[in-house]
Amino acid sequence: MIENDETLETVLISDYIREDKHKKSLKKIFSGSWIDKTFQFWIGEPEKNKAWAYLKKTKDDFDNYVKENSSNPNINKAKRELLIAEGSDWFWWYGEPNNSGQDFVFDYMFRERLKNVYIILGINYPEYLDKTLITTIEVPFRHPKRNITPRMDGLNRSFDDWYNSGSLSMLDGPVFRENKNVDKINFGCDENNIYFRLHVNKGSGEISFVDRINQFYIYTRNASRVGSRAYIRLISKTDNPYPILLEKFEHELALTLVKDTLYPPRLTAVLHPNMWTLDNPEGITIVYEDVIDVCIPFDKLGIEPGETVEFFMANTDSGVKNTYIPQEILLSMTRVLRT
Repeated sequence: MIENDETLETVLISDYIREDKHKKSLKKIFSGSWIDKTFQFWIGEPEKNKAWAYLKKTKDDFDNYVKENSSNPNINKAKRELLIAEGSDWFWWYGEPNNSGQDFVFDYMFRERLKNVYIILGINYPEYLDKTLITTIEVPFRHPKRNITPRMDGLNRSFDDWYNSGSLSMLDGPVFRENKNVDKINFGCDENNIYFRLHVNKGSGEISFVDRINQFYIYTRNASRVGSRAYIRLISKTDNPYPILLEKFEHELALTLVKDTLYPPRLTAVLHPNMWTLDNPEGITIVYEDVIDVCIPFDKLGIEPGETVEFFMANTDSGVKNTYIPQEILLSMTRVLRT
């Protein structure tokens, strides 16, 4: 151990500076970072530059406000929000080459911090802070090519049935793989039903898939006519709201896997505004072997021929949200008219 080596002495930097007898003055410090000695990971691309411009405008507005209203008791609270927004990690995730798998969430939280500066001071914030800085969907995504009526057998070998389906692949890598319940989702529909295939991620990390309570939620709503809706009700790990939490839905289908056993589904519906009520899942087909196949009748969701269903999915570990899929948009499919 270092502390037992008589030729070495462990000290704090402050101790060394205080005891050093040969201090030298630095006439110049080269600007740079810990990567390539440049700032290219934090500035230079359009998204990064726009984020810096938003921050500067907010800082200028804050400074000008304080000069004219120095007695406002909320100045320190607003300043704290500004200091949080000045952290470098926000700009690290904008643009290339870094991808957190949560970039839309970082973008939302960054803009919320800037908006909070204005809100806390009691002034209107610029409207552009309501619009995302990110312009592309970063999760591999494919729309359905045509209607499908796949077999509900839960077997990978029936992949041909899903050839024309839409698909959404989850981000991969050691960090993402530990926390995701599925690797890929296929989805599609025909005249009567909407279909999902969940490619379960059984993983190989320290915490095995079968040792967790894995839950998967499908939230839907009728985009063609508005009925009673409610916010989703999953437990979040932080107090930072995701953009999708601002949306309301009409149905929630919950699937639960415990020790690789699929339990009966739970269907809930919003019968009154902001009130979820248990619904009868009869008619919904769910099969699990290699993958989870799900068939939901459009009638069960209140979707008539020619109407469009909007949906998104979420997966959780023991009821605590891991991720929303996708995070930035709602997916949609239109029930075809009967011929």
